[in-house]
Amino acid sequence: QTTGVASVASSGTVSPMQARRVSSAICGRPCNTTRSVSLTLATSARLAVSVRADIALMERVFQNLIDNALRHAPQGGAVGIAIEPDQQELRVSVTDNGSGIAKEHLAHVFERFWRASDLPGGCGLGLAIIAEIARRHGGQASAALVQPHGLRVRIELPRVAGSTPR
Repeated sequence: QTTGVASVASSGTVSPMQARRVSSAICGRPCNTTRSVSLTLATSARLAVSVRADIALMERVFQNLIDNALRHAPQGGAVGIAIEPDQQELRVSVTDNGSGIAKEHLAHVFERFWRASDLPGGCGLGLAIIAEIARRHGGQASAALVQPHGLRVRIELPRVAGSTPR
């Protein structure tokens, strides 16, 4: 399957995915950084929530989110990951303390081939792919500036009916 936004291949298997598996997918992936960036994960004790997801695509989302944040975090910087379920959705946020972007550029971060910086690596597709995968799962992606500097990218996915945060 492909889209006009970016080529996003799906395994075609959409099944309930517990938030605990989201946490495992994030924690289990290697981090390729030589700049001593700290990576922290904050989760709610209420991870019994499920979302309907193509697990391979969700792993791609997490890989893109984390790789992007690590690339923009400064030497000795920090990347934070938060997994937050509520009554309607599961939110996964990745925040870095890099230089951030200009406020007027926020509207463009999910456009394909748009890049906020000239840092090596990336071609401006990562966040476009994230947004498309979230949309395919009935969710959305958003970005916000953090103070004093940095960027938070969040995906929100609807939870499976009957899976209540505990």
